Amino acid sequence: MYILIGLIIIFFIMSIYIFSGKGAWLIAGYNTMSKEEKAQFDEKKLCHSAGAFLLFVTFLTAILAIVIYYGDKLHSDNIILLAAFVYSALLLIGLFISSRQFKKYNKKG
Repeated sequence: MYILIGLIIIFFIMSIYIFSGKGAWLIAGYNTMSKEEKAQFDEKKLCHSAGAFLLFVTFLTAILAIVIYYGDKLHSDNIILLAAFVYSALLLIGLFISSRQFKKYNKKG
């Protein structure tokens, strides 16, 4: 349980750091792009979205930790399995929503 709480704290700190726009180097794939490739993306929007998604994951993980803690006290494996299924489904939905492109578009005209 303490490991899960530690992960929640780390996720929260990282999400705030990325959300503020200072943690673009933490975004996988973006940090390995060349300067020309990075110029095609709106870094502020990318950081905002990645930070928001990580914050979403942080709160889901906190809720899952609470359910696991109380589910274990009640000796109810069904509650834990249901929570894990809902957690996975919400993660997939959140990933789908945040998977928009962040390329800069030049407006002509």
